[in-house]
Amino acid sequence: MKINVVSAKGEDFNAVNVIVKEGQDQHAEALPKIFKKVEQVMPESYFQQLLAESNCDILIAKENQTVIGFAVVEIKKSPAFESMVERKYAYINDFGVKSNYKRGGVGTALFNACV
Repeated sequence: MKINVVSAKGEDFNAVNVIVKEGQDQHAEALPKIFKKVEQVMPESYFQQLLAESNCDILIAKENQTVIGFAVVEIKKSPAFESMVERKYAYINDFGVKSNYKRGGVGTALFNACV
């Protein structure tokens, strides 16, 4: 399987939301006192906002033209403490792989693209 990791575009929202919903449904089944099953987990406005922010990126993993995974990455700066060296780092806010593609290197490819 050839996995291609690229930055998401606005038209990738539905494909990413399917993966997000898959994870949400698993959480809701395991922890119903914390998570609820819903039709649309990630609002499209939030997805578009992330795409517009200069310090964020939504990476998608594709096999051919099918979106099979995603990662929401934010570039942050360390706190301005005297005790710390100033640096930038990547913070992964959200991450998911379609269930039928798990254990096939998709997560590894996404993680490597994040760092």
